[in-house]
Amino acid sequence: RPSRTGAEMRPRPAVTLEAGMPVADAAKRMQAANSDAALVCERVGTEWKVRGILTDTDVMRKVVAAGRDPDAVTVDTVMTRNPQVVAAGSTAESPAR
Repeated sequence: RPSRTGAEMRPRPAVTLEAGMPVADAAKRMQAANSDAALVCERVGTEWKVRGILTDTDVMRKVVAAGRDPDAVTVDTVMTRNPQVVAAGSTAESPAR
């Protein structure tokens, strides 16, 4: 089968979050979408830019297990910054062997 596009590999819309929102609100949004990760976006002019990613592992390790208050901790303090992203139309190919 030819290489699939990013959109074909991840057909559901991405969950997006704002950097300054509380982790508790972010976790609720992720849970409602049945998603284990969400993109943290920021408006730059007329475009949205991905600034980070928040995963369920980030929430568990950096907030819950650390005994931090998820209503007081903001997404930007525990997200992974500057993740690698691909366009929805980009294809994924196995490396040449």
